Amino acid sequence: MKKFVLTSPKFMGSIQFWYNEIDLLINYTNETDLDETGHKWMLGNLPEHLSMLDGLKAKIKGNINELPPDLTFEAFYEPYSHKVQKKRALALWNKMNDESKLAAIFSVKPYLAYLQRVKWRNQADPDTYLRNAMYETDWNKQHK
Repeated sequence: MKKFVLTSPKFMGSIQFWYNEIDLLINYTNETDLDETGHKWMLGNLPEHLSMLDGLKAKIKGNINELPPDLTFEAFYEPYSHKVQKKRALALWNKMNDESKLAAIFSVKPYLAYLQRVKWRNQADPDTYLRNAMYETDWNKQHK
């Protein structure tokens, strides 16, 4: 997931927006003092796809900055529904590089969807998932 923040001298506060793993806009928060016209303009110009972000940058007088991803253990563990061996998983997590952490976080949802599709496979303990680098599997392409 990629998260951006928009600030401008034209308004107080900030606008944050998020894109999912396939670069589609999935969330937006407006914590500004924009009036109704400004708010409508912003809604009409938020890029639906990350590839359109440069178009917004060209239209505004302000800054758009990417916020660093949440690489905390909780970002991985919270959506991982099989909550066992937390200490072991955390110890492994602390040894991982940022790229692997990000891959692990992004792989949880496709992994859980895969398990729903196949029905016969049990979910791995989180420490096993990390130790065996199961996050490197493209779960969207896995069938039975």
